[in-house]
Amino acid sequence: MMRKGDQLTLVPKIYNNEMQLRDSSRHILSFSERRDVYGELSIDDEGTFLLAHGKKKGSQDNVWQLNVLLYPVNQDSLRRVSIPLADKYIDEVLVKIDNRNGTYILNSLFCNEIRGNIAGLFTASISRDAVREPATVFNYFPDSLRGRMNNDGQYNTAFNNVYLRNVILKRDGGFIINLEDFSMRTTGNAFGRSRYDYLYNSPYGYSDYYYYNPSYYNYYRPFYSRNYTTTHYYYDNILAMSLSKSFDVEWNTLLIKKQGDVETDNFLSFSNIITAGEIHYLFMEAERKNQVVINNGLSPSGRLSRYGTLKGNVSGYSFMPKLSKQVGPARVILPCMYRGYIAFALVDFSR
Repeated sequence: MMRKGDQLTLVPKIYNNEMQLRDSSRHILSFSERRDVYGELSIDDEGTFLLAHGKKKGSQDNVWQLNVLLYPVNQDSLRRVSIPLADKYIDEVLVKIDNRNGTYILNSLFCNEIRGNIAGLFTASISRDAVREPATVFNYFPDSLRGRMNNDGQYNTAFNNVYLRNVILKRDGGFIINLEDFSMRTTGNAFGRSRYDYLYNSPYGYSDYYYYNPSYYNYYRPFYSRNYTTTHYYYDNILAMSLSKSFDVEWNTLLIKKQGDVETDNFLSFSNIITAGEIHYLFMEAERKNQVVINNGLSPSGRLSRYGTLKGNVSGYSFMPKLSKQVGPARVILPCMYRGYIAFALVDFSR
């Protein structure tokens, strides 16, 4: 996707498994820095491209109109599907393609007024053929859950520092979504005082990979910016929520953690690996003055188990769990730093 003035140019190209071009097209999208937010470009197993398009009333306001742009293979034009928001306001949109059930699932946190407190989780579903009306559900966070997320008794603001991280699909059309408590503090300027600064200070909204995107952070940043500011990163509790195929909340489980670092967040946050019928959560934690990789397992019913830790900062190795990649049924590649170099560890969970 390329930008020129007040337009974005989308040029999707689809190749088969022999790298032969199947389809190519060119689309011009209107773009206003203050009012338009385009999400990440996704593609399903049948070659349909899609991306979310949000409309705002101001540069740092919430999204009040949401559309999904669909481009099926061998079609001449984009198809626009409007998602009703029922007078609610949302921020970043996390898209997940469910190829097994032929649906596109969208999730976002919502509030009841512009720049208001986070009220709950918004979920929408579009069928692959986009014939049926989109299904939408607003799940409010109850006070019991807010109390677990915030021990200070500030129920109304308990989710204001919480961001969507990833979605894990279930066979029946439901899913498990992970949210994480994140905040940052920058000394030397006024940046980073609210979630709207994080999400919308970039002219490209949350789709600019090289600026800041709290729901898509899987890239490596080894060099710090050359300025006179100091940035503190804080990654705390993880909330796992299970939703049924009708998007009712079945259960939620809170994983307690507290992480912080200065000038880099490469060693913070978490990653998931799915093995032996469980979702494993890997993250760094201080234990007896040493940094170790914590391994927690989440069962299909929401029961949390803690397994033996992986090695952490031993002999100069500093692991980066959030950048890990599952490469087999029980294997994961775990990046690390060693004497200024990037190294990789292969972890086998079957042993």
